[in-house]
Amino acid sequence: MNIIKRIKIIKTFSIINFILLISLNPWWIIENRTFDHMSVFSYWGFNLLIVLVILIGIYALMIIDKDKEKGIQMAHISAWLYFLLMVLDLLKIFPTSPVEMSKVLIHFEIVIIIVSLYIIFLTKKHSK
Repeated sequence: MNIIKRIKIIKTFSIINFILLISLNPWWIIENRTFDHMSVFSYWGFNLLIVLVILIGIYALMIIDKDKEKGIQMAHISAWLYFLLMVLDLLKIFPTSPVEMSKVLIHFEIVIIIVSLYIIFLTKKHSK
């Protein structure tokens, strides 16, 4: 696969991950859990981590056409961060909630993991 086609696919799947993660915000209908039991530090720390992951992904999208190597590296890092966030959540490591995850939420997170793994696969060759 040539680099131009690879970059288009990376960009498309990065946007899909971005949209899926944004849709999981606590004030939307997909996130059914409550996090009232978390300390203010943990709650806002986790939210800042999500914002940081989103910003890294946006940065990768912004620079990938101008600096292919750096953009691909940032997309690689972003995909790993999306992957880790979702795995931690699905394994109920962090964040935790007394309310079980809905099936829709679980499916969204599985899709994010799959998309992230595909981005990691596409960017691995260039992320050294």
